[in-house]
Amino acid sequence: MSKTAKKKSNSKLLLANINDVELIEILATLFPKENFKDEMWENDFDTYDFIYDKYNIDREEFGQLIASLIPLCSRWKSLLTGIEYSGFVDTKREVALIKREVVEAKK
Repeated sequence: MSKTAKKKSNSKLLLANINDVELIEILATLFPKENFKDEMWENDFDTYDFIYDKYNIDREEFGQLIASLIPLCSRWKSLLTGIEYSGFVDTKREVALIKREVVEAKK
């Protein structure tokens, strides 16, 4: 990020590792025909193998990639709490798949 962009945006994201639920939500949205949720419980479905087969990267690298893209996603403010978030949203279901809180940067 350029120095100019940093000056304009006086906030940062609270980034954390992508958890398994968020991972499944992202994969289920990207690949709706795969039926991840049923497959996981009925069979011994391995998200690690699936990610490697699709993208040729491991689960940790996929999580890092997703986490690094979150700042590029649009931001919104929760009507209930007033907290500002950034993340991936499924617009058809109107749910946040992965969201991270945007906090004011310390000066």
